[in-house]
Amino acid sequence: MSSQPKPKKIFWTLLLIFIFLSLGIWIIGYLQYVHQVAHIKHDKQNDLAAIMDLKIQQIVNWRNERIADAKVIRDDPFFAQRVKELLEGQETAGLKTKILRLMQSLTHYQYQNILLIDKEDHLRLSFPREQRTLPPHIFKLAAQVIKNDKIIFSDLYADKNNKIRLSLLAPILEPNGGGRRVMAVISLGIDPHQFLYPLIQSWPTASRTAEILLLHRQGNKVVFLNELRHRQCRPLSFSLPINSGELCAVMAAHDKREIAEGPDYRGIPVVAAGDRVPDSPWFLLAKVDQQEIFQPIAEYIRQTTWLLLALVGSAGLGLAYVWRNQQAASYRQQFEMERDKLVLAQRYEYLTQYANDIIILADQEMRLLEANDRAVEAYGYARDELLQLSLGDLHPEETRPLLEENLRRAEELGGLLFETSQQRKDGTIFPAEISLRLLELEGRKVYQAIIRNVTQRRLAEEALRRSEASLAEAQRIAHLAKWEWDLTQNKVSRNAEGYRIFGQTPQKSPFTHEIFLSSVHPDDLPKVKQEVEKALTSGRYGPYDYRIVWRDGTVRFLHSRGEVSFDAQGRPLRMVGTAQDITEQKHAEEALRESEENLRYLTKQLLTAQEAERQRVSLMLHDELGQALMLFKFQLSAIRDNLRNENSNFAKDCQEVLQYLDGLIDKVRQLSQDLNPPGILAEVGFQASLNYLIEGVVKNYNIQSHKVVIDEIEPLFSKEALINIYRIIQECLINIGRHARASRITVEIKKNGDQVACSIRDNGEGFDSSEALRLSPGLGLPSMKERVRILGGSFNLWSKPGAGTRVSFKLPVREK
Repeated sequence: MSSQPKPKKIFWTLLLIFIFLSLGIWIIGYLQYVHQVAHIKHDKQNDLAAIMDLKIQQIVNWRNERIADAKVIRDDPFFAQRVKELLEGQETAGLKTKILRLMQSLTHYQYQNILLIDKEDHLRLSFPREQRTLPPHIFKLAAQVIKNDKIIFSDLYADKNNKIRLSLLAPILEPNGGGRRVMAVISLGIDPHQFLYPLIQSWPTASRTAEILLLHRQGNKVVFLNELRHRQCRPLSFSLPINSGELCAVMAAHDKREIAEGPDYRGIPVVAAGDRVPDSPWFLLAKVDQQEIFQPIAEYIRQTTWLLLALVGSAGLGLAYVWRNQQAASYRQQFEMERDKLVLAQRYEYLTQYANDIIILADQEMRLLEANDRAVEAYGYARDELLQLSLGDLHPEETRPLLEENLRRAEELGGLLFETSQQRKDGTIFPAEISLRLLELEGRKVYQAIIRNVTQRRLAEEALRRSEASLAEAQRIAHLAKWEWDLTQNKVSRNAEGYRIFGQTPQKSPFTHEIFLSSVHPDDLPKVKQEVEKALTSGRYGPYDYRIVWRDGTVRFLHSRGEVSFDAQGRPLRMVGTAQDITEQKHAEEALRESEENLRYLTKQLLTAQEAERQRVSLMLHDELGQALMLFKFQLSAIRDNLRNENSNFAKDCQEVLQYLDGLIDKVRQLSQDLNPPGILAEVGFQASLNYLIEGVVKNYNIQSHKVVIDEIEPLFSKEALINIYRIIQECLINIGRHARASRITVEIKKNGDQVACSIRDNGEGFDSSEALRLSPGLGLPSMKERVRILGGSFNLWSKPGAGTRVSFKLPVREK
């Protein structure tokens, strides 16, 4: 059964033909465009790769030339001999002048400044001579050259005048059979603006967007090492995060040869080729804007577009001519149908004019033949508009597939009553109940549809459903059972959640109080019975917690409360209340307690392991490093004694080194003692160890005055507890020395009954105690608090800017 007049079918057929022709024309044009774009892109990518390879090779050649210069200097025995004489202090006539003349000659090979550095990182000579101190970045590079005996090419950097420079460092080897011993380092400063930057910025062909970038990855960002063509910034001053999505950053992060497309640092799409510069930390990238690459095909696109538009227009005109002829035939057929409809309308009008329901007549093609006034009002169409529609037009799109099926069933059954949706002219939808019949009028079969708007009925049903669903959902989410106990008939009623909480399914047999008691955990049954008996007299049931047991043995925790109502004589009639499942809450509380106990155990084990490791390091410092330093001291003393008469200057240097070794040995001994309080405690006792610790802090941090009051507490605590107390006080005193800038400290340890109170105060700068948690990583507060908690004590911190700091803790006295 067709739902559309024949002219409309022809129209849609012609429209589909036009659409397919247009799509075919545009697809062919698009494929040709894609082919041209791919060809141009491939050529440009090859050009970029060739330019990139050329530039990389030029950079490599330039670096190799510089390294070759450094090798010549390194292997020059005459230059090495003069440097050796200078380092040994042989002030021969014109020695410095000769060396400076050699250094000056190097400036003709693109070197801006030349520095001569000895093995102690002292600047011995420089050219030009205005250089007085060694640049900071040279220290590390010179140390690497001396250690590895290799020529090092530094990365680009900004000097103290913010000029971009490179440094080439080469070792000066000891001559006359000295082997490969490095006695000095020569640093050659290079200005990249003389050759490197012009080399990078030059492009072999004319281009308005082409650019070559020299990049270097530093951590999680990429730094641009040369000046940018499209952005005003100095070299090394502009960088991008690796995860920024910019093509330059992404390619440099991959650090491998590739050709890619994407946005550059301006956010403009480009085509780029990149690769690493061998034997350097640099990454070279050559790029051109995609707009410049595809500019040659712009004219081709315009011409192709006009041709495609002409072809589409020709197809449209041809199909329009066919449609015009078909439309004329459709108008003649429509005239005859309108005449038939007029006859039916006159005979049906008197039946439908005053009906409250919508009444519609339609032919077997579902075209509307007649509609009453109520239909015009309900659908919002003018009468003439409504009669131009079909039954399908009055249905929403999602219900139209069922319409033909309902018409067929109404014809088979003689009538059909069903609910569906209807659509007004403005697009709004309302629910409807439709009574559909197939009638025969004057030998012609028509469908009669009596339609009733059931919006109000649906709203009432939906409101009731939502209310019930919301209540049930709220009870389910809260695990809340609602129950009522009829005391006169001993019947208990529950909601759906009540059955789920008790692990049951709704059943037809009555539920009694005895059945409820049978599900209560045996250990909690006396308490439950007591609460029920109390409620029957007081009127209040609970609140209290108890356990129930499911049939499969699962134990659940419930929280119950309720009220009892009485009759006029004071006899209980019914009890209503709630039972909430709190099993998860109980399990969470139990898990939290177990987690806290585990955490305490692990923390104690960690501190024990930490003390063991500190003791091991202390023994290593004392037994290995301390002994090695003492042996070195004895050997150096012997050398000094042997050289006392031969070389007084060298003997003086040995004496200075011996004095330095004495101080170093004292520091190692002090560090060993700080790391190993168990050894100190075992050797001199707790009180003496603390006094020694306090005296050390006062001396090392220039504390002007101090007060110490320490009761005898060593017999009151175990060895492990005394170590923890010592560590807490040690951490406080070190914090005072490092951060407080105090001139006075007070340490008190007093026994008071079954407690020991410890207090450490200073008159230093102090801080805001409300920010103690933020500052705790630097002050060691978590470690101190944890040690106090392990000992079962309480910890307190008070501080105020300008008023000093007080750390106090109290510990219970336990048996050792």
